[in-house]
Amino acid sequence: MKAHLTRRYMFSASHRLHTDQMSAEENRATYGKCNNPYGHGHNYMVEVTVSGPVAEHTGMVCNLVDLDGFVGKKIIERYDHQNLNLLPEFKAKVPTTENLCVAIYEIVKRGFGHAHLEKVRIEETMMNSFEYSGEESLVVRDLRPTTSDYRPTTETMKSATSPATLTSASYEELVREMLVRLGEDPGREGLARTPARVQKAMQFLTKGYKDDPEALLRKALFTVSYDEMVIVKDVEMFSLCEHHLLPFFGKVHVAYIPNGKVIGLSKIPRLIEVFSRRLQIQERLTTQIAETIQKTIEPQGVGVVIEARHLCMMMRGVEKQHSQAVTSSMLGCFRDEEETRTEFLSLIRQRTNGQ
Repeated sequence: MKAHLTRRYMFSASHRLHTDQMSAEENRATYGKCNNPYGHGHNYMVEVTVSGPVAEHTGMVCNLVDLDGFVGKKIIERYDHQNLNLLPEFKAKVPTTENLCVAIYEIVKRGFGHAHLEKVRIEETMMNSFEYSGEESLVVRDLRPTTSDYRPTTETMKSATSPATLTSASYEELVREMLVRLGEDPGREGLARTPARVQKAMQFLTKGYKDDPEALLRKALFTVSYDEMVIVKDVEMFSLCEHHLLPFFGKVHVAYIPNGKVIGLSKIPRLIEVFSRRLQIQERLTTQIAETIQKTIEPQGVGVVIEARHLCMMMRGVEKQHSQAVTSSMLGCFRDEEETRTEFLSLIRQRTNGQ
């Protein structure tokens, strides 16, 4: 009994489609975005279909580990995160997906001997696929999104055999794809380690999601009879605007009037750090700090003021270099009593030199 087996794999690569046989204008009209002088990237999905008799002792056309291992070594390692224009097989050919499909077919045809190769199919986009079965012509089809329940069976394939979804890609792979879409070459020296650096930086800049702010404050609560204002001001703050993922930075001033308990002074800067190391907007950051203190120690009142500069306004958009956003949150007696609120605002305006 003869049966067909199809396995699906994935890799990312960049190319520039250009031929000297056409003018620059003709190349742009023919290849569109793929004629970008800096390259253009795709997430390619490759299907390899083999056939043969179903073995009685395994019930399979061929050992999947053999097929996955061959494709992983000979195809994925060769093309993944590569500039196709630099590979020998495209020295005299335009690295279109059609030509890539033929090249992959020839590699599998020559090297894989455990089953008969029927065809190779490459999906370049959600709407286009290219199929080659050793004939002179390629079949071009319109597609709709497809799904797959494929699961890798060997570590050698890693994420290369994962379904063509965003969630299947690693963080570094997503950063590489972003670089390609910006027109860059992620393989060049200055960018080779950028994906790993970006991942590490973003993990640090958003580490506040892992912390419990209320638990942080409860670790340093002390019973006292002091009932005057406690102020911690000019606390440096750095955060990321959730709209553009650009930094905003400035100073935070926090005050509260105890109601039998005080917080260890170092916990206030730590609380600011927990909330600022998240994707934020300044308004929410201000209220989160105030409401957490109010809920945890139940003081007579809390006041928080943040003064910050936003790079999303300074280096893009309106490009106003000297603008500053000021937000406040007043709870309890800071909201109800003008005298308390005025004292707080007056004290945070005072500089250490008495000005």
